[in-house]
Amino acid sequence: MDDTPFATPHAAPLYPPGPYRSVECHRVRMFAKASAAAMRRHLPAVFEPIGDTIELFFMETHDATPLPPYKAAGIVVPCRYGDLVGSHIICEYVTTDVALAMAREVWGYPKKLANIVFDEGEKGVEGYAERGGVRLMEFAFDHGGPEPQRPQVMPRLQHKIIPRADGQGADVDQIVLNTVDDQQVRVQRSGTARVVLRDGPQDPWADFGPVAVTGAEFLIADFTVGYCRIIRDRLRS
Repeated sequence: MDDTPFATPHAAPLYPPGPYRSVECHRVRMFAKASAAAMRRHLPAVFEPIGDTIELFFMETHDATPLPPYKAAGIVVPCRYGDLVGSHIICEYVTTDVALAMAREVWGYPKKLANIVFDEGEKGVEGYAERGGVRLMEFAFDHGGPEPQRPQVMPRLQHKIIPRADGQGADVDQIVLNTVDDQQVRVQRSGTARVVLRDGPQDPWADFGPVAVTGAEFLIADFTVGYCRIIRDRLRS
């Protein structure tokens, strides 16, 4: 019987097989206008941008069984691939090596480690994602506001690439589709928000700014994320 583990190190894998269930995940979603040029510049060439609105999010998972708790922040651009409509996460920052490695290796998510603050108070939430000494994403959310107009951001469409060990091309080059299942929203509150994006040495997001937020919301929800569906294996077709 093949005893190869799901992940490495072989004797102590960094993360277990999915699915992964988040319970009472706290999230702030902010929707903002973006230029067509910025959306096109940051999307992989295989995807086509849709509309003129992006999502910026911050979240904290207190229970992400079987993964340890972590915080995350990212930018989501609505797009299409052929007849499929969804969105692409162009960047996502997380606070643990487990959340980073699992999502990059399994889902093809472009995750990086960062210091993330998600500070909840009576009136709202504020925080930032900091990497390389730069606060790349900084936000303040206040409870109370009109219900936001939400662009379609599910399913996720990602271009998963893993380079070959010899540096000659890729071992994996796939278009994959990921969904959130069994979502149960416990709390949902509309609000207003302010967002600032800054460039870092390897994080060029300021061209989405100045960020014109059109709506925002705070959620507490449970959800499950499993495996992706491979839409196209570009090494075989």
